[in-house]
Amino acid sequence: MGPRARPGVDGTFLTHVRAPVGAVARASTLERALETVREAFVDDVDDGRGTDDGHVSMSKPFETRAEDWETMRAGVRKELRGMEAIEVTFDALRVFVNEDETRAFVAAGFREGSERGDKRALVRAIERVNRALEPLGFPRYFDDPDPHVSLLSMTRPGRERVDELRRRVESMDVGEWRVKVNRIVIDISGQPQKTVWGRAPLPAPDL
Repeated sequence: MGPRARPGVDGTFLTHVRAPVGAVARASTLERALETVREAFVDDVDDGRGTDDGHVSMSKPFETRAEDWETMRAGVRKELRGMEAIEVTFDALRVFVNEDETRAFVAAGFREGSERGDKRALVRAIERVNRALEPLGFPRYFDDPDPHVSLLSMTRPGRERVDELRRRVESMDVGEWRVKVNRIVIDISGQPQKTVWGRAPLPAPDL
């Protein structure tokens, strides 16, 4: 999901840079794998079915003030200018835990250690966002980012449950899930979402 609804607390707004993938049809093998996870962890997993806001995170969530927004958006737009759309093929299920260890996520991602070109392209996009945000005093994303789209989550799972989830999930065959990253947005809690980079898909040629 985008930033949690906590607009204006102490004059700050939770902010997140992300690349939406939308309600893209998933491979049947991926859907079957997710259903297996839901069944195995039925009491723990928050079911993400029916949502249409899957995304690749381009930043950590961070706090901003209204006076930051114009400069921040302009900086991100400048760094992303000229970037091409990215065709991405996710080929693995991965498990990630947030920094305060309150949630675990089952995500479509890349096999561990992958150096594929589409992954490198996403990492370069994240670095562009870092270059825009860091000079403004906002946090850098992880130094070794592993781009992914979260599909299911688990609240306060505990280390043993996370280990069990990881053993179950990361051995699954999920086929391939192809998405196109052609838009990056900045989400600010309580504010309209703003697109800071986009590449419109070309229409099919007349034959």
